[in-house]
Amino acid sequence: MAKTVLKHWSKRSLLIDVCVCAAILIGLAALSLVPPPYKLATGIVDNHGDHIIAYAAAAIAAAFLFAHRKLGVWTAVFLFGFAGCMEASQGLFPGRNPAWSDYLASVTGVCVGTTLSMLFIRLRRKSQMARHDHPPGDQRNGDV
Repeated sequence: MAKTVLKHWSKRSLLIDVCVCAAILIGLAALSLVPPPYKLATGIVDNHGDHIIAYAAAAIAAAFLFAHRKLGVWTAVFLFGFAGCMEASQGLFPGRNPAWSDYLASVTGVCVGTTLSMLFIRLRRKSQMARHDHPPGDQRNGDV
């Protein structure tokens, strides 16, 4: 009975994770393919900075969604390909032009986001393991 519930929850969790990631990808596609008059920009940094911010945020979100499945590197590889497809498809839309520099900025964002999220996840796991290594009441655990 417990295994059946766990499998059902795991499938539901995967479905939710995939839906959230699909929403993120749709958002990135919309930002990548809108005509120039409707293009959103942060105004804080230049165009390449916007690419880095958008793809770093997507990589962080995806890495946290799939952290329990340990798919961080594969998520990054997927986002590399997605960024390339978005950049290449810009040539199909009026007023948009693909650029290698934009693709490299997107890939940089994926690398930054994936690295930061993987470091955070690793540190969180180590701290959780350290808390479980010490019994309650142990001075090193902070319990008295």
